[in-house]
Amino acid sequence: MTTVHIIGGGLAGLSCALKCQNADKKVVIYEASPQAGGRCRSYFDTELDLLIDNGSHILLGGNSATLSYLNQIGSRHLITEIRPAKFPFLNIKDNNYWEVTPPKFLSTSWLKNKSSDMPKIKLKEFILLIKLGLAGRNETVRDIFCENHPLYPILLDPLSKAALNTSAADASALLLWKFLKKTLFKGEKACRPMIFENGLSPTLIDPTLQYLQKSGTKILFQTRIKKILYENKKVKALKFPDKFFSIQPNDSVVLAVPPDTCSELLPELNLELQTLPIVNVHFRINKNITLPGNNLFLGLIGSKSQWIFIRDKLLSVTISSAKSVVNMPNKELVQVIWDEIQYICKINQKNPPPWRVIKEKKATIAQTPIAVGRRPMVKTLIDNLFIAGDWTNTGLPATIEGSILSGNIAANEVIKTIK
Repeated sequence: MTTVHIIGGGLAGLSCALKCQNADKKVVIYEASPQAGGRCRSYFDTELDLLIDNGSHILLGGNSATLSYLNQIGSRHLITEIRPAKFPFLNIKDNNYWEVTPPKFLSTSWLKNKSSDMPKIKLKEFILLIKLGLAGRNETVRDIFCENHPLYPILLDPLSKAALNTSAADASALLLWKFLKKTLFKGEKACRPMIFENGLSPTLIDPTLQYLQKSGTKILFQTRIKKILYENKKVKALKFPDKFFSIQPNDSVVLAVPPDTCSELLPELNLELQTLPIVNVHFRINKNITLPGNNLFLGLIGSKSQWIFIRDKLLSVTISSAKSVVNMPNKELVQVIWDEIQYICKINQKNPPPWRVIKEKKATIAQTPIAVGRRPMVKTLIDNLFIAGDWTNTGLPATIEGSILSGNIAANEVIKTIK
């Protein structure tokens, strides 16, 4: 029986394994770390005495690949869907609070606010976002919408950072358009935020491992590949620190690893992909702390913090495209963030509660026009070697949806090759 060898147990590797297994292929996963999930995982923090996620994520109703994945592993019931869709924002500089509410009807306003100073933005102004889809390959979001446009500070820049981990000044206009086309422009249902209230691993990773192992997939943890050996355009063996695994003529190999690891194993790809950091700060809080509007999450304008999430006793702050803060000393950063939280949540507690800072210095690729043009396709010049990851050319941003989609694309190519 032919075998699909998947190197990397993150979401891209797991989704590839799932699809290959469902096509009756034998699958082996090699994961360098002691656990699966990659960036998309949870762990128990002994300092906080809480399960925390490596980073905070929101799904949207339009993330069809992820929702299909959750249905298959039987864990869709573990996510909390916010309906009707709304995205609450607070400008910390002037205390303006508003909600982006995608409409069901053309006459409906997309923005509800509690301040007469905040301009009401009608659907016709959102229709102007179609201009992003007409952008050239080398144009950024800011090239299409100047910083003085009413949508720039309250929607375009926050969305660019959240979905592309890149500021609107640098983000690819076409890539943001592809994201909007599958969400905002598909209506309210496709925009519904879905929150991982139970954590990333319990929802996305643990059920997948159980599903795969129950069906016979072998998962080898702490198994770091050192080299891929190939000749005549075929992978012949995988070299690990203490052993070789031979690859049979009809087997396939999928590299589902970050771009820097992929470059080490396959320098022929000549990857030149800049990466950008994401910083997450987690606090253990009392249950009586709430966000404005009693929301589960809140977008912020005019502050270091960009998104706040509350889950029981855990308050998490996410800062995307975090070049300005990633090198700050943790204690200094925590105090800055906590001062903002005090103001936002109207609490009087000068000293931060127990905290944890997680800095991912290479969280995602920089989704600029240049970087987007350099994203590689799934197929390589080696006949039985494929790549997967949110950084590959999926046509979508480097998100959970992009990771799962990339694994599906790689699996489809593998299945065609094995046939």
